[in-house]
Amino acid sequence: CLIGRIAPQSWIAAAAMPPKAKASATTTAKAAAKPAAKAAAGKAAAAPAAATPKGPVFKTLDDKKKFILKHEMKIDDAAEAAKDEPNRNKKKELETALKRLKEDETYLKCIQDIKDAEVEAVKAAERAALNKKATGSKDKAVEQKDEMEVRTKTDSADAAILAEIDAGFAASGKDAADAKAKAVAHMKGIAGATPFALPRLEKLIPLFSESKLGAPAVKAACEIVEKVVPRGHGVASTAVPKLLEGLEDKKWKTKAGCLEVLLVALRQMEVATPAHLARCLPLVVPKLAEAALEVRAEIRTGTGAVLREIGTLIASPEIKTIAQDLVTALAEPTNQKHTQGVLAKMGNKT
Repeated sequence: CLIGRIAPQSWIAAAAMPPKAKASATTTAKAAAKPAAKAAAGKAAAAPAAATPKGPVFKTLDDKKKFILKHEMKIDDAAEAAKDEPNRNKKKELETALKRLKEDETYLKCIQDIKDAEVEAVKAAERAALNKKATGSKDKAVEQKDEMEVRTKTDSADAAILAEIDAGFAASGKDAADAKAKAVAHMKGIAGATPFALPRLEKLIPLFSESKLGAPAVKAACEIVEKVVPRGHGVASTAVPKLLEGLEDKKWKTKAGCLEVLLVALRQMEVATPAHLARCLPLVVPKLAEAALEVRAEIRTGTGAVLREIGTLIASPEIKTIAQDLVTALAEPTNQKHTQGVLAKMGNKT
């Protein structure tokens, strides 16, 4: 009686159940537990599978590029196989396989990743260039300001600027180099003011041989001759005689600079004043023949360029056919075999 009073009601119900009912209840409980255990096991197995990445893993862009190259080789092979397959059914299977290769997720993702990386690299380069430009602009601000002031002043070619140019060319002492450099810059600025710039061309020629001022001086002289107004006028009477005098200078850089400016002068006269050019050529060609004998290769190269320009001016149909041979004979006077051949050709002309 005491046990009956303290035992739970479930125990009493279980004890009151028949044996067959007890077995049936036990079987039902076990059957319900099996699907739950299987579901739990399935979830546990799916977790590692989800953690494993799909397809190959690439650490660098080079790895992706190599994969794309190999994959595209497979695509090409599959395309060739599908193209050459005579059997219709087999051909269809090959085309399906080709389509799968082209639509492969890893392949398409690698292509997109490379495109994104290239776009980002371009943007990074642009940002670096802008940063560099901004930094450089600060360093060059003063220099650009000075250059702009020189251009503004020299465009007018007023009396003060001309006086400064003359004083700069005549300067001597420790400040002479700076004064001459400013004079050269001013000369380039007034290059289009022919009445003031062309008569001062001779002041630039002695500077052709200087290490720092040589190149700017030659450039300024070429610009002055090129911008002569009216075109071609004054070149034969003012520029050419001074340039021919420069060819007699002992310094090879002076000679080379004069040849460079002389080439511009000949082209200027060829277009605008051919009559002036015709009068100059008898004076120019002998000087070029002498320059062709110089030891310095720079002088011989410049001489050859001027002579070739003259060769293009020949109008006679018969002489024009041997114009380049004549130029070579003048530019290479030591080549006796070639010279004799040219003389023989000229002897056959009427």
